[in-house]
Amino acid sequence: MKVLQLSYEPIWRGAEQQMAFLVEGLKEKGIECVVACRKDSPFEDYCQRTNVPYFSLSFANELDLVSAYRIASFCKKNQVDVIHTHSGHALAMGVWANILGAKSHHIYSRRVLYPVKDNMASRFKFNHSSIRRIACVSEAVKQVMQEGNKVPERCVTLHSGIDLKRFPEGLTGQAFRKEFNISSDELVVTNISALSAEKDCLTYVRAVKQAKELGVRAKFFLVGEGSERESIELLVEELGLQGELILTGHRTDIPEILSTTDIFMMTSRVEGLGSSILDAFANELPVIATRSGGIPEMVKHEATGLLASVGDVDILANSIKTLASDEELRKRYGRNGRALLEKEFTKEVMVENTIKLYQEVLEEFSGRSQ
Repeated sequence: MKVLQLSYEPIWRGAEQQMAFLVEGLKEKGIECVVACRKDSPFEDYCQRTNVPYFSLSFANELDLVSAYRIASFCKKNQVDVIHTHSGHALAMGVWANILGAKSHHIYSRRVLYPVKDNMASRFKFNHSSIRRIACVSEAVKQVMQEGNKVPERCVTLHSGIDLKRFPEGLTGQAFRKEFNISSDELVVTNISALSAEKDCLTYVRAVKQAKELGVRAKFFLVGEGSERESIELLVEELGLQGELILTGHRTDIPEILSTTDIFMMTSRVEGLGSSILDAFANELPVIATRSGGIPEMVKHEATGLLASVGDVDILANSIKTLASDEELRKRYGRNGRALLEKEFTKEVMVENTIKLYQEVLEEFSGRSQ
């Protein structure tokens, strides 16, 4: 089996990290894998640092037929079996490459919950016959992708995975507790999110205020940056939560922060999966979250955490009170979350399931080209 991983983006986000996990996993399994990525991108730097075979392209736009032709030529010359694309833009390049003669089976990974745009270009690229599977990060994403797809059965669920080695035993979070003057008997509640509208951190702030009114003694944190920061800061001030709810900005010490967290929260309105929850599970933390997108596939109500409807401040606040007052319940949910993570959401499981998907496609379409 020969696989070409196609990375179009000029930045490094969750999709790129999953692709890196996949490239490393395929190498460990002895599967020949090459990367096509944007020139001077973080992924090109990653390939250079890790000695991953790659070639770089300009990727001017989705109609960059020069880049598509180079992909097609590489696939024909090297008899590539599978092109795996990891973003909507990369999908377009994969489709054009097959039109230009690549003859490779095309698998596209979909990680966002948004529906496909209703225009001719989107309908063309998302329904092209070269696409053998659309690997959706959650059941919720799969349902969205099946709507309007000419071949809905090619949409399948393939969960993302995390690297458990990021969270070694022995982390104490003492530096974080000292930095923010957290007393030894004070609970810590943490939300790690981009400060964007779809993450709905304003609901988190309102839930914190109500939890404080219910008598919860804890220090609350919101870790991340984004366009909604000013609105969030204004609401924190309006509700008198200064010193009670702290916006840390972007942090690189997430494992340390989670090691000293007691309850993890996520209040998203739109969420493909919500991989920060998996980080919380790695630290055996109970999770309070909204029923958005793929979140209920991880947060099992009253098993690995507590769920509330999107925007339901009352339930979220009462969930904080419930977990804050019951240490044994927190531990039980945390253990259950860790067990679910190890079973379904590690990078190793993701790699194994991806290989199975490749093999399934090759068996199903054996002897058939585009």
